[in-house]
Amino acid sequence: MIKRFHPQAGLTVIELTVVMTILAVSVSIFSGMVVTTARQRAINRENAVAAEGAKFIIESMHNMPFGDVFATYNSWPDDDPGGAGTAPGHRFVVDGLTPLTNSPDGLHGQIFFPCEMVTPPAPEGEGGLGGGGLLGGKPAPPPDPELQLREDIVDASMGVPRDLNGDSMVDDLDHSADYLILPVRIEVEWAGTVGERKLTVDTMLTRMISVNP
Repeated sequence: MIKRFHPQAGLTVIELTVVMTILAVSVSIFSGMVVTTARQRAINRENAVAAEGAKFIIESMHNMPFGDVFATYNSWPDDDPGGAGTAPGHRFVVDGLTPLTNSPDGLHGQIFFPCEMVTPPAPEGEGGLGGGGLLGGKPAPPPDPELQLREDIVDASMGVPRDLNGDSMVDDLDHSADYLILPVRIEVEWAGTVGERKLTVDTMLTRMISVNP
């Protein structure tokens, strides 16, 4: 009896191997897409939560007397409008985010203004003995440092140097009591799905002036 050779009979295993390889690659690609999509959704959610946290702070600033914003949200407690240490300050929490492991207080957000700590000069005649600043025959102690809102700070992202009190000049004086424009930077940092994340928002607050007809 003569046996006939059928070429297709030997291709079954090869075809099966090819099909299994294609299936494995497809499953791998699909799994990667699922993981990537899930990660991107988590990133988008974190970004939205951080943005809402920054937006809440800005809205809170809009809902208070404009002249109190700097004193309320800066890092120096001594100028708080309600008394030293009574204001929220420059650090805030954002619910829904994980703080960084190196966060000093477990909070996520920080508020910045164009300001710096400055020791003001002693007033003339301090101590009652003329311009020498003597007190009981000894030099009077220098004034305590204070946080000053400055026009001469250099930070392009915040739009300074800039005239903050509307006198058409940029000087090196403290404008914490007479500003009409207030540059603000809000930063939110957190431990995210893909590592440390940071959101920065720069904005400019202005005093609303009503004009009577």
